[in-house]
Amino acid sequence: MPTPFLLLLSGPPGAGKSTVAHRLADGTERSACIESDWFWTTLTPPVVPPWDPAAEDQNRAVLRAALAASVRRVGAGYPTALEGTLGPGHLDLVAEETYRLGAPVHDVVLRPDEATCLGRAQGRGGEERVPGWPALTDEGPLRRLHRHFRDLGA
Repeated sequence: MPTPFLLLLSGPPGAGKSTVAHRLADGTERSACIESDWFWTTLTPPVVPPWDPAAEDQNRAVLRAALAASVRRVGAGYPTALEGTLGPGHLDLVAEETYRLGAPVHDVVLRPDEATCLGRAQGRGGEERVPGWPALTDEGPLRRLHRHFRDLGA
């Protein structure tokens, strides 16, 4: 059985998080891939668009739920990849949810250039990333989300 760990795979929309997370999970005998996007579908209206500054409390609640589910999966012995737009401002949530985990936690941020991310994200027009939720293709929010990750340094 593989050694359990938690891989936090974050970055802006269109960075390749889902693709990378699923490829990593598929290459492991017993593993889990948790897409944080699914947790948005559990909210009932009214839902504040996640990129809206007024959504911060909502976003933190959704991310906390995704982290808690991931920690439980690791605790059950599964190497687990949690992929999503976990921004630098959410590291306190990561610390709170993982401090008792007893397994390694790895944080990987995918940061392709803005044009690449925009092209990939806008190429999803008409696609539902999660059932019932259309893919984010609006340029303004995509650019704002990309900026959250652009200037992190090495």
